[in-house]
Amino acid sequence: MITLSDSGGVLEFVKHEKNGFILSDDPRQIANVFDYLYKNKDEAKRLGFEGKKNVEFITWDYVINNLLSVV
Repeated sequence: MITLSDSGGVLEFVKHEKNGFILSDDPRQIANVFDYLYKNKDEAKRLGFEGKKNVEFITWDYVINNLLSVV
């Protein structure tokens, strides 16, 4: 997963270089990460699998319960 540092809630799930990348809004930095992932397909797969593990539990029930717990 690639996200920007000001993306809000998704930052709870992304761990930089563990299951994705947290980047600034610099187009060169974003392009460099895409280039890196294109050239390192095994690393891209690993990051994808790690990212999936962190969000598999998120369902609509989970989201609704979290929203209702705030109210």
